[in-house]
Amino acid sequence: VYQRVQDQGVGMAASKPAERDVGDPISVAVRGESPALQARVWARVAAARAARGQKDAATQALSRAVAAFKSIVLPSDFVLPEMRELTRLELPDSVTPRLNAPVVPVPP
Repeated sequence: VYQRVQDQGVGMAASKPAERDVGDPISVAVRGESPALQARVWARVAAARAARGQKDAATQALSRAVAAFKSIVLPSDFVLPEMRELTRLELPDSVTPRLNAPVVPVPP
């Protein structure tokens, strides 16, 4: 995503609220990405804009990061199987693949 944004020549100029969704190359670059990635990108954009003194643009980017962060769906709880299931676990035989592996000659 960063490379796509960089290739499009994205400056740190503040965008107007009406134009930010239409022609904003950062929005275009992160569209379709996971909410976690979008949150990270917008947080970095906010930090860069704040470092340049663009307070309004940084606030807008930070609000987008917060919105993306709130849309992250947490995975369901992981449940460990019972000990009976773990002790009955049968792993595949590791000898057969080793016997079928090609022999690679070692140079002298």
